[in-house]
Amino acid sequence: MSSELTVAIVAYNRPEYIRTQVLGLRNFLFPCPNIVYLYNGSHEMQGVFSDICRESEVEFVVTPDSCKQTSNPSDNHSRCLDWFVGCGGLTRYVGFLDHDIFLFNRLKMLEILNNHPAYGLRHRQNGFHYFWPGCFFVDSKDTSLSFGIFKGKDTGAGWDWSQVKKDYVYAVSHRYLENSDEKQKNTIEVFDDKWVHFLGASEWNGKISDRKRIIIGKIVETLNYYAVALIDDKIFNVLTGEVIV
Repeated sequence: MSSELTVAIVAYNRPEYIRTQVLGLRNFLFPCPNIVYLYNGSHEMQGVFSDICRESEVEFVVTPDSCKQTSNPSDNHSRCLDWFVGCGGLTRYVGFLDHDIFLFNRLKMLEILNNHPAYGLRHRQNGFHYFWPGCFFVDSKDTSLSFGIFKGKDTGAGWDWSQVKKDYVYAVSHRYLENSDEKQKNTIEVFDDKWVHFLGASEWNGKISDRKRIIIGKIVETLNYYAVALIDDKIFNVLTGEVIV
């Protein structure tokens, strides 16, 4: 399959998420994208990821060792994305996702990017503006992509958007379905009423809570039936009426 939209996803843990993430993208994202998993994990898990990607008919690429040489996960993530961009051959429209975010509602991406050449969640730290590349899409035709970190900030903070005109970006809405002081273990958030993100579910900084694992399992199962709905800040299984989150 060839599409004018490519989605690149950095993955290194929890291979069981791949099938559901791919399912959401293929059923809800338009046009149906080329999907590339950038594997940045251990050699021991490489075969498992490769097999699932082959079964799911998505591209599997092993990143070079230079993308996992630091102790800073954000730095390693940024190195993966910069390496992928530097390889060339990008489609004009390209998206970047974390491994623990799932699309559950229809999204016509090219209609957005033809009017606002960047789509994503805009972060601000100490007056510094950047896009979080865990859910970021862009028209790369006239854009120089760079995802380096900056002074200890998150992945992507090296790309300063302070001077970009506001109408250039489609800044997605953001809200928490569940929030916690232990943010990476228990927090669940929704972007643009279309994406659900389980912070830390890739277990990049340790194990997640049992409750969060159960919720993810329900989301995975429900997305397999395309039966998720967001109503009044609750995610439902529309087949059974069960409130998942």
